[in-house]
Amino acid sequence: MFDSGGVSALEAARHALRSAERRVGVRHRSEVLAPVPSHPEPVTGLLPGGVLPAGAAAVVSDSAGLLGRLLGAAQQDGWLAVVGWPALGMVALAEAGVDLERTFLVPDAGGQPAQILAALLDGMDVVVVGPGARVTGAEQRRLLARARQHGSTILSTKGWQGAALHLQVEHTSAGGLDRGAGYLREMRWSVVRSSAADGPGRRFTVDLDRGNTITVHAATVRAGTGRDGTARVGTGRVGVSGVRASAG
Repeated sequence: MFDSGGVSALEAARHALRSAERRVGVRHRSEVLAPVPSHPEPVTGLLPGGVLPAGAAAVVSDSAGLLGRLLGAAQQDGWLAVVGWPALGMVALAEAGVDLERTFLVPDAGGQPAQILAALLDGMDVVVVGPGARVTGAEQRRLLARARQHGSTILSTKGWQGAALHLQVEHTSAGGLDRGAGYLREMRWSVVRSSAADGPGRRFTVDLDRGNTITVHAATVRAGTGRDGTARVGTGRVGVSGVRASAG
């Protein structure tokens, strides 16, 4: 795990990239828009085809916990960078399955977030854009073009122009000791997924029980619109069998 410490954030990003290249060799990927490999964890039922889109941008809004579990399921042996998110809990990420030995941190993006992200997209498999890494619309478009060139995935905590996938967490509830703050926890996320495959969107419920099992329930989607022209989403649920996952 890499922490930028006293050096500049851009130097930290470049050092992270050089370190990754030394350890695994420079990779020149000619294929783009191929899926990032993922473990067959049930939480990946939130993703079209069960994988994060490579050479593209995705957004997970309003839930660090759910984002961490998606990272843990999708990382495998890939390299991950997190930029502009000093409050992100490393213990929670490790419990969610993230390999911290293959994770680089640039907590403070300073005044160069676009340059830092561009450097990391050259060699990382997934680059997380935290709330502190603010980039303009024009910079988002340039970074997306760079991700397509290298087959990397941009995973942002806020809106991203041209994103192929958006997971919007509408509601989070917790149970257990002190509503989930103690050792026994139950979590439920209500999620709306928007992607090219979903049209107006699709609803999911993600449950984490006290046995540390995650289960994804996907609502059925019915085509058609209401009288006001808005799309309607059905309420039927299709269960996806859960497997063991650590609490976080």
